[in-house]
Amino acid sequence: MTVTALNSMERIGQDQKPFGAASVEIGCARNEVESFQVVVAAPAENITVTKVEISDLAGLNGSRIGKDNVTFFREEYVRVRISTPRAELPPGLYPDPLVRSSIP
Repeated sequence: MTVTALNSMERIGQDQKPFGAASVEIGCARNEVESFQVVVAAPAENITVTKVEISDLAGLNGSRIGKDNVTFFREEYVRVRISTPRAELPPGLYPDPLVRSSIP
């Protein structure tokens, strides 16, 4: 099993090898919202994520964002059955909608 972090603009397909980093850096101003992704992959086996934990987020200058201000979403896949003639991607499953996670 591998766990990696990605910025919010990256996409990983179900058949792609996971990529990313061991940590993530984000930046935003007061009252802004920023996102990032955590990828959990186990290509050789089926797994079920049953629990997710996070600590407070800490800034380099000592600032903190409490873990109660973090919301988890899980990614779902959309099946594209027919691509348009000018589409670069073939039909298949593509990561897109984010659904609020019910995992505590």
